[in-house]
Amino acid sequence: MTTKKTSVTSKKGSSKPKAATKKSDKKSPRKISAFQVVAVLILAIVLFLVVDLGRQAAANYQVQREADLLSQQLTLAKDHQNELLARRSYVASDLFVEQVARQELKWAKSGETVLVILPPTEEIKPFTNKKAATMQTVNTSQTPPQAWWRIFFGDTEQTVLTNSE
Repeated sequence: MTTKKTSVTSKKGSSKPKAATKKSDKKSPRKISAFQVVAVLILAIVLFLVVDLGRQAAANYQVQREADLLSQQLTLAKDHQNELLARRSYVASDLFVEQVARQELKWAKSGETVLVILPPTEEIKPFTNKKAATMQTVNTSQTPPQAWWRIFFGDTEQTVLTNSE
């Protein structure tokens, strides 16, 4: 028994299978593998963590700078407080009271004599500019009460304004 094999040919005369023609004519969408999906998710998580870590580092740096600044201000405030406490204890001492009494009030202890040396008097010459108002100090010989007045209450010399135009 002999059997004959016959080949089937299409009408157009091509012997290509039909599946090959469909691939070349239409572009089929690429299938995404599970590995690619997992890789993209891991990359997104890592990116989120890096950005969050950067934000936390920046906030930590800012807080550290502020803490350093406050620490410096605290040190300066403590130094100032120590100076004020030392000044307060000095002002409360008898030494300070004696110094103020001798220098500013011109007081003396019993048995001491206070000498007040008056500065020499100088005559002030008038300005030579006749157009402007000039200020001329009248300086005559001072009497002792005037000298004492000047020592205790300051320089209250008589001034005369002259307007020569």
